[in-house]
Amino acid sequence: MYDNKWISFPKKRPNAKLRLFCFPYAGSGASVYRMWANSILPEVEICSVTLPGHEGRFVEEPYRRVTKLVEDLAFEIFPLFNKPFIFFGHSLGAHISYYLARYLRKNNKLCPLHMFVSGARAPHLQERPDSLHYKMEKDIFIKKLIELGGMADEILQNKELIDLFLPILRADLEILNTTEYYEEEPLDCGISSFGGLHDPRVSREDSEAWSEHTYDDFRLTMISGKHLFINTHREQVIDLVNRDISNYLVDDLSKDYTKTSEEKKSINI
Repeated sequence: MYDNKWISFPKKRPNAKLRLFCFPYAGSGASVYRMWANSILPEVEICSVTLPGHEGRFVEEPYRRVTKLVEDLAFEIFPLFNKPFIFFGHSLGAHISYYLARYLRKNNKLCPLHMFVSGARAPHLQERPDSLHYKMEKDIFIKKLIELGGMADEILQNKELIDLFLPILRADLEILNTTEYYEEEPLDCGISSFGGLHDPRVSREDSEAWSEHTYDDFRLTMISGKHLFINTHREQVIDLVNRDISNYLVDDLSKDYTKTSEEKKSINI
C-alpha cells in the first residue's frame, strides 16, 4: 500500500472505485478532512494532503510558490493516480488543485474526473486591495483573520501558538498572493463551485467565475456560512460532494470519460 507523508488516508479502502484528493486551506493540513470518511460514499477513498510545514510536517520548510509546489506534489502522489480520481480544494487548496490539474494535463495527459472548488475566487480574478496579504503587519493580519473566522480561539488566546501559526499562514498566503495567472484551455472535467453566503473574501460572482475554467458541466452552490463553511457546515458540504460524485458511480468507471477540447467546446456553445 502506498505510504507517503504527503497523503493521509482517514479510512483505507483498497477496493474503492475512485479516489478523492482533498487539499487544505491556508494554515491547515490533512486533519481538516479526517471526519469525512464517516460520511463519504463507500466507493470513495479519501486522500488528504498535508504540505511541508503543516501539522506533522511542522519542521519542514513550507512552499512559497505554486509552480514548484505542484511539480513536487505531482511527483510524490503520482502512484495514486492509478484509479479514477477527483479533486476537492478549499480556498488556497482550490487553487493548488487547479494548478495541479493543469500540470498533470500538460505533463502526464491526466485529468481528474471532476473538481470541487470551495471558498475560492476563480484564478483569473485579481485579489481585492483589502484582501488578506502575507506582507500585512501582524495586528492588521490577525484582525483580517478574525473577520474571516480563520483562527481558532485556542490560537488567538495563546501568544506562543500565534507566533508559531502566523509564519506558516504567511507562507501559504505568499503562494496565493504571488501566483500569476496565465491563460490556458479550460479543463476537460466538470467543476462544482461552493461559496459562503456570508464570506467577506469570496463573493457569489467570484465563485461563479470558475465556470470559465471547464468545457464540461458547471454547478454553483452557495452555503449559509462564512469563509470556513467547510468546517461549520461540514455535513452539508459532504452531502453536496456525494451528490456530484454519485453521477460518476452509476456508470462503469473503466469507460473513457475524456472528450477532446473541441468536442467539449461545441457542447457548451
